[in-house]
Amino acid sequence: MTHPSSRFAGLRRASPTVSNNFDIIRNIMRKKIYLACLLVFLISNFAFSQNQKVFYADGPKDKKALSLTFDDGPAPNTKKVLNILKKHNIKATFFMEGAKLAQYPDIAKEVQSAGHEIGIHLYSHPNFYAYKKSDYREFLINEIEKTRKEAEKALGIKVSLLRMPNGYVRQWVKAIAKEQTLVLINWSFGTDWKKMTKEQLLKTYTEHIKPGAIFLLHDSGKKDKPMLEMLSDFIEELQRQGYSIVTISELLAIQN
Repeated sequence: MTHPSSRFAGLRRASPTVSNNFDIIRNIMRKKIYLACLLVFLISNFAFSQNQKVFYADGPKDKKALSLTFDDGPAPNTKKVLNILKKHNIKATFFMEGAKLAQYPDIAKEVQSAGHEIGIHLYSHPNFYAYKKSDYREFLINEIEKTRKEAEKALGIKVSLLRMPNGYVRQWVKAIAKEQTLVLINWSFGTDWKKMTKEQLLKTYTEHIKPGAIFLLHDSGKKDKPMLEMLSDFIEELQRQGYSIVTISELLAIQN
């Protein structure tokens, strides 16, 4: 008579093989998942590098569209700018400093809630024309990372647009922007930091209206009074001439 336990002896002997097979399948699946994630990462970065320019100073010249951009905020005067933009039902792009984001997160949230676009303007607004230390690359990367961290903390977003302070752009800056999947945005005209009256400022900006224009303005609060006084009139002139006023991403067809 065969002992009952002997009936299952073969199965017991086979179980290590089954277990090993499961381990092999699990390892294969893990590798496939890893490779799939790596492929998605490489494709997204390849698409950015192949299809996305890394630097712009103006937009397309074949249609009557342009952008208003505001630097050095957020600040208390940002609220005044928002009221003017709301009055005319237009959207703009705000390039914010990391230190100001940390100081005025609620104002930054107001900009976001109003549907405007947000880019970064580095953390401490350093002047790279005057920066002579050898660690300039590391310094720029640190400024970008700190500012992005503040934007994520205040607004829950990872920004894709960068405006360098003073419009400083060199090949090494473009290379870092590309590594960081950022698009550098300069401007076609801006002069509101100079000592000018409202009338002088309005006349000067009006003279530079053209398709694809990117206008630089400031909402930092230091010298904003003439700009704030002329902004509504300037927007009305743009609209009178038949221009659409859009965000940078819309103007340049940038995929965020």
